[in-house]
Amino acid sequence: MLMPGGGVFNVGKGQITDDSELALSLARGLSGHRPSDGFPLESVAHQYVAWCDSKPFDIGNTCAAAFGVTPDKDGNYAAAMTQTAATNCSSSEANGSLMRIAPLAIWSVGELEESIVALARTEATLSHPNLVCQDCNAVYSLARQWFLEESLDISTLVCTKNVGHVRWAFVLAVYFLRQNESYERAIHQTLLKGGDTDTNAAIARILRGKQKHNFLNVLCSFRRKNQPQKLRVGGSRRTASSMPRAQDRELVVKDQTAYSVGPRHRTQVEESIRQEDKKLKYVEAEQLFQRDSKGDNVVPSVTKQQKLAKLQKGPILASTRKFRL
Repeated sequence: MLMPGGGVFNVGKGQITDDSELALSLARGLSGHRPSDGFPLESVAHQYVAWCDSKPFDIGNTCAAAFGVTPDKDGNYAAAMTQTAATNCSSSEANGSLMRIAPLAIWSVGELEESIVALARTEATLSHPNLVCQDCNAVYSLARQWFLEESLDISTLVCTKNVGHVRWAFVLAVYFLRQNESYERAIHQTLLKGGDTDTNAAIARILRGKQKHNFLNVLCSFRRKNQPQKLRVGGSRRTASSMPRAQDRELVVKDQTAYSVGPRHRTQVEESIRQEDKKLKYVEAEQLFQRDSKGDNVVPSVTKQQKLAKLQKGPILASTRKFRL
């Protein structure tokens, strides 16, 4: 499976989106703290604000409303963030909290179930205080220790309806945790469901990869498949990152195929096209003639005369060769 990039936001090859960026922010906020001391609200809130201030290319409405707060007189964000979320985001059942919760599930391993539930619920209050979101956070964090015994049926799951609802990502994550599917097939199936694909896949991948104990191998394989390819350009070998910028490139059409070339190679490509065009015109012109026994060129029909006259008017033929009518 390859991650070629592109899409609505024109992301790079294998580039992470807001889901993984916020998960990393949560991991940084939890670093240096122990679950037994409770959820480090202020530390995590600072990380979320820093991420929001970095002007990410994609951010959900609920997260934007909660994380775009100003600190109090002591420079703290947690109180303002939870208050803003409670006031403006309590009706949201979006997946913005669940998509980033994986680091907490790992961080709290070994704690009592009641403690894990409390930690996961507290994290949700920073942006998604709705009870549905809190419940999903709690169950997701416990899923490593227990999960549903009855497998789920996702054949009728319509993730394109009410895109971004927390239900879709949660059901898919639990389903693939239970199924004997490969990591890559689980991600592939999740993407085929449509909707908020990057977030649904980000949530499902952690449980599946962690349950199969091969997450590191999967990441190494993904890196090998998606590393920048070497491109042969102008006789030198370069990586994709050293190619001309998109705004400095243009499309050159050759034999009905579009080639994207940089400014330094544009002249070479255009000259090649001109030479091929010249050869094609010569061939077409020669086909208009029949040679008599003396070797003289003879034009057999008026139609061919007209075609030849049209060809002779072209800048290439007129300047390089004269034909005798």
